[in-house]
Amino acid sequence: MEESIETQTNAVAFYFNRVKGLELTEPYLYFFNSEAKEVYKKEIRQVYDVLFDRIMTTDTSPFLKQELEHWYEENKSHVGTERTAGINRDLENILLRMDFL
Repeated sequence: MEESIETQTNAVAFYFNRVKGLELTEPYLYFFNSEAKEVYKKEIRQVYDVLFDRIMTTDTSPFLKQELEHWYEENKSHVGTERTAGINRDLENILLRMDFL
């Protein structure tokens, strides 16, 4: 059964909101011990991975997918290790251009 564009868009918006909900600022990351940092990094990266997968399996333009793929490769090593507000802002701009938000 094929998903409709609306269902695809809702899934992308859902996972983007999850990513935004997991966004922490530097002071919080500073006070995490090393074990807590690893748990946080693992959790947020899993949500980014699912979000990326949801977008890449949609019927959107291959050119926009390529832009997102480039963004993902460039930023995924930073996810969970530093403040993600800037990363999420860039991602939000891409998702707005792709009409997912």
